[in-house]
Order: sequence, then structure tokens, then C-alpha cells
Amino acid sequence: MRRWTLLPLLLLPLTALGCGGGDGPSEAFPRLELSWAERTRAVGTPTSALSARITLVHARADGGDVAFVVNRPAGPAGQTTEATSPQAVRVGPVTVRVQFHVGDAAGGDEVGTATFETRLQRSGVLTRSDGTPLGVVGYTGVIHTVEVAAGQSVGVGASADLAFTARKADGGAVAVSRGSARWTLVGGDSVLGLSADGQATGKAAGSATVRVSVDGKASADTTVSVLGPATVKIEPPTAVVIATGNVKFAASIEGQPSAAFTWTVQEGDTGGTVSDGFYQAPATTGTYHVIATSTSDPSKTATAEVTVAAEVDILFDNGNIWGVQNGPANPTTFTLADARLITRVRNYHWNSSSGSTPGRISLRHSDGTVYGPWQCSGSTGQGGVPNAYWWCYPNVTIKAGTYTVIDSEPATWSHNSGSNYSGFTYVEGSHKP
Repeated sequence: MRRWTLLPLLLLPLTALGCGGGDGPSEAFPRLELSWAERTRAVGTPTSALSARITLVHARADGGDVAFVVNRPAGPAGQTTEATSPQAVRVGPVTVRVQFHVGDAAGGDEVGTATFETRLQRSGVLTRSDGTPLGVVGYTGVIHTVEVAAGQSVGVGASADLAFTARKADGGAVAVSRGSARWTLVGGDSVLGLSADGQATGKAAGSATVRVSVDGKASADTTVSVLGPATVKIEPPTAVVIATGNVKFAASIEGQPSAAFTWTVQEGDTGGTVSDGFYQAPATTGTYHVIATSTSDPSKTATAEVTVAAEVDILFDNGNIWGVQNGPANPTTFTLADARLITRVRNYHWNSSSGSTPGRISLRHSDGTVYGPWQCSGSTGQGGVPNAYWWCYPNVTIKAGTYTVIDSEPATWSHNSGSNYSGFTYVEGSHKP
């Protein structure tokens, strides 16, 4: 049970009413004091206990109830207000019921109740039923649990109000507002600044731990991420392609999975064309630059360098158009007679016409040296299967020797008897231009 201060004041006797005779008045106007708890924001939006409905049960001379509403004054500080009955009630036993609401004028969800028996004395004092002072009356709160919304983040130098939810015992949400909550920064003060009303300000990239409480109910400690300045990343950052060949680029912004980009070639049409990251090289050899620009913030860009070579060799290709199975039984190996610049590697994951989310590919030399792994992008395969082809663009020079291709998901790697039950791989490269 929570404590909500309900302090009795001296009642103002209404001597003109009733028939109390010489023993004193038979009716009076009771008044109570409501002590409102301190808040973290001024009243202005619905919040926990913005108003109280007070009912004096069967207290009228005719046996009816007397009910009236008291609104909390503006301002976040703890304060006390008087609640005066608009009607006189009978001297004697009085049942008082108080219902606290999240909105003004007893609007919105109920967040607490208190019901207690009193006696209105002939002297005009409201006491307990046995005549002792009423004192502080407890209330029963509705809020059972409080949760901080998961996965929240704020950028360095930016501020945001953290989200939370207060719930009843049955799991239903209670529409309290920010001013009823008090926030605590549990850890990470070098990363995050946090005000008592839940406004978070990013100081440095990293993570911090916060907690929020409403009406004495505290949430679990929850992580809030602080993101560094948003930068565009382009993959691969460099590429080598044959004249009139192509390469697929991908752009991203950390923490913004739905970010969109516009694509351009710095050198204009003479440098080739690019659409949605798919670059088509010109017939003229040279070095060109593909630019990805954030559509939401054109000041954020990334640039990839593309070398267009006169000739790129197919160094290995064991694929074929026959039916395939998953999970090759034999390793995929190839041999280079001399060092080569590896420009593209492609593995096939038809996976029973389902494709597979692109993973990573690496090359392991027979002496144990490993090149990669390189993150792949996907493209459509035979029959329109999405992500059947996994492409990576290493653009690294590897030494001569025998290599084994390592696929991060061999269970969906395609093979057949035509590949000697080895996973399908295509390797492209050239002498470094």
C-alpha cells in the first residue's frame, strides 16, 4: 500500500442547517488536504494523479453521496491543496472514498484509490471512527510494473525523451505521462546525460544503463545506446572490373537500417553508370569513383574507387546448369600459377529454390594463410531465386599456390556430380594493373 497524504482540516460548521439543538450543528462542510507528491515535470499533459475524485458516501441528510473533484495545481514541486465539500454532510460516521486519475477533472485511467471510515465530530473535526486523529491515510496504487522501452538510442550531441510504459497487474498499460516518472542513470555517465524527467543526451559513443520509477514501482535496469556521428559506409570500398563489366556496391549507415541512398559516378557518363549500387563499367580503362549519398542528409556520402582494367581473367569456375543439391561432400579447391589480384568471388546457394541470406567467403592457402573472410552481397539466381548468388569483391593480391574456398554456410552451398560434389565457385582476377 502506498501513502498519499490526506490531512483533515477543521470543518466549518453550518449552524443554520440541521436540528442539532444545543449539542452543536448536525451538518458541516468537511475539508481535506491533499498532499501531492513531487513530480519531474510541470503539469500540462495527462500524468499519474493529476486529479482526485472525492466521494462522501451516503453523507447527505437524505442518504445520498456527495462527490467533487480536485485538480492538482500546475508545477512539479510537491504541494498541498485543500479539498472542500460543496455540500454539507451529516455529523457522525462518514465513509470517504478518493479515486486518483491521470487526467484533469477525474479523466483518464485511475491510478490509485483510498477508502476510509471517519467520524465528523460535533466540534467540526474529522477523526477516525474511534475519535482519534485521522492522520495520514494510505492508498492502493494501480501501477504494478514499469518498463523502459528496449532498443532505445540517441546520437552524440543529440537529446531525446526516453520511452517507458506503466502497467497494471493484468498487464494493461496505464496512460501516465512523463512528469509522473523519475529516471536514474545507473551506469555510463561518461556516455550519457540523463535528467530526472527522462531526457537523455548523448555524450560519447557507447552504452549506458538507466532505470525509471512511477509511484514507487521501478523498472529493470535497461541499456540505452549512444551512437557516434552518422557516417555512410560503402562496400566494397575498392573494386577492379573488366571494361564493360559490372560490380554491385552496397551502402549503409550504422543504426539506420532503412537508410536510402542516391548513386552517382564522379566522372559522369565517361566513368560508367550506376543504379541502386549496380555499377556498369565503361569501355575505357582507368580509375573511377562511385558515390553513395544519403537521401535524408545529402551531406553524408561515401566513395568507392573502381579500377577498370582491359582484361580480367576467370581464374576458376566449376559451376554448371544441371540440378544441384545442398551440402558439398568435397572441398572446393583451385590453383594459381602466379600471384593474382582477386577481383570477384561468387558462390552459389540455390537452396531448393529458397536462396540464403548472404554470408562470407574466404580463401585458405595450402600453407594455412587465410585471405578474408569477405562479406557477400546477394543477387538473383536461376528461376528468380533471391540471394542464390553470393558475390564478394576482395580486391586483394594473393600469392601463387593451391587454395580452398571457405563458405560460411556450407549447408546451403550448391553442388552436383559435375562439380565433383564440390561447392560451386567462380573466381575472377587479374595481374595488378
